[in-house]
Amino acid sequence: AVCAFWRALIDFEAEGGQPARYARYFKNNRIVREGLEKLGFKPYLSLDVQGPILNTFHYPSEDFDFKRLREFMRKKGFVLFPGGVTPDPTIRLGNIGELYEEDERRVVKAFEEYMAMIAEEREERKAAS
Repeated sequence: AVCAFWRALIDFEAEGGQPARYARYFKNNRIVREGLEKLGFKPYLSLDVQGPILNTFHYPSEDFDFKRLREFMRKKGFVLFPGGVTPDPTIRLGNIGELYEEDERRVVKAFEEYMAMIAEEREERKAAS
C-alpha cells in the first residue's frame, strides 16, 4: 500500500500536481456534461455549483430504461451505476482517475449510439401501429 501510494504521488507530480489534475478532471467533466446534454440528459446541478469530479443527470424521459442502458454500456466496456443519492432517478458519471479526453469522448459516443438505437426502436413501433 505504501509503495502504491508513493507511485501515485510520483505520477501526480509528473502530471503537474493539483493544478494539472484539476484541469484534466474539469475538462473530462465538461466533455461528458456537454455531450449528454446534447442527447437530452438534463444535468442535476447547475454549472455554478457543479464540481469537476462527478456529473449527475436526470433521465431523459419517464420511460427511460436504466438497466438496459447499463447493459449496453457494459458491452462497450463501461460500468454505470444508478444515482441513488437523489430523490429523482438519475445517472452519475465519474470523471476522475486514469481517464482522459479520449476516454470521455468514447463514453459520450456510446451514449449517442444507445440513444440512436432507442429512437430507431420508437420509430419502428410507431410505424408498426
